[in-house]
Amino acid sequence: MQTEVIAFIGLLLGIIFRTASPYLRKIQAGEDIHWENRYLVAAVASLILCTGAALMTYPTLVIDTAAKAIAVFISAFIVGVGAESTIIEVGKWTEKAPAK
Repeated sequence: MQTEVIAFIGLLLGIIFRTASPYLRKIQAGEDIHWENRYLVAAVASLILCTGAALMTYPTLVIDTAAKAIAVFISAFIVGVGAESTIIEVGKWTEKAPAK
């Protein structure tokens, strides 16, 4: 399998994990949840950003063992989670405060 494909799968799963984890935690706690479209926008932005970075970075790696494939997947997963968290936090900082 090509390096870019492994990296893309890792990024995608990392972004999905970061987007879904707050909802799964709330469901487990029995809280009332609702979907907010800003999380979808953040996920799409993360996917675009990370895919661009992966296409520039990962083709230089040569995967000749399973260990290297796992390392690429894990690093891409972590980058996906981190990018999604960063974009969500930036979005929170740019939100307008509620009127008092």
